[in-house]
Amino acid sequence: DYYYPTSALVTGYDIITFWVSKMVFSGLKFMGDVPFKDVVIHGLVRDIHGIKMSKHLGNGVDPIDMINKYGADALRLSLINGMSMGTDIKYGEEKAKEAKIFINKLYNASKFVLQNIKDIKLKDITKLNLQEKDKWILSELDKLIKSVNKNIDKYALGVATSNLIEFTVSKFCDWYIELSKVDLYGNDEEKKEVMKGLKSASGYIRHLLAERINLRITPELMFRLDDSVEYGIKMSKLIEQISNEPPVGEGGPYEE
Repeated sequence: DYYYPTSALVTGYDIITFWVSKMVFSGLKFMGDVPFKDVVIHGLVRDIHGIKMSKHLGNGVDPIDMINKYGADALRLSLINGMSMGTDIKYGEEKAKEAKIFINKLYNASKFVLQNIKDIKLKDITKLNLQEKDKWILSELDKLIKSVNKNIDKYALGVATSNLIEFTVSKFCDWYIELSKVDLYGNDEEKKEVMKGLKSASGYIRHLLAERINLRITPELMFRLDDSVEYGIKMSKLIEQISNEPPVGEGGPYEE
């Protein structure tokens, strides 16, 4: 049997008439059905000044050079972050450099988590005495997961990526990890066990980036996904309960 291999077409707006419409007409003519249900129209990648890239002008960016210098993940992330459908992208090396900085931060955060949970005896999260900061990060994580999935289902990839980066940097790294260091380096063993929530948050960040945004950042450090997801399933009811509680502060888990 013959069938269409996909239900969505991703294309630039410059070939809608030249190619997309012809594919629809041809599909209706020869197959009796449209070849795709959704058409995702993105903008063109232009140079940093907004001029269309061309060999004649010599203003193009070689993706191989970007990969060799900053990595494939940085290239992917720099192209998708902040992208909006139909809007052209002004692209330069600086974008890949910024994406690399974020990836390094995520790498270091994951390494920090692994180093600090190796010798900790972990318990079921429902039996832990969660502090305000732990409830806060789990609540924010729950909002992030719903937001990312919702935006990706609408093909708002730029918004989903921006939300992931904002959560990872501003909330997980700058707030939660820093606050957790007080417990990790203290003598209270019960508080150290709460760090499983920290592992779970990291696992979900990795899942959203790897499986939804298609990044493959440091798999040896972004510990086994199935462990984190399995643990996340166990705590789903707790997260839902926490999400219904009043927010604690505006910019972080504590008021200034």
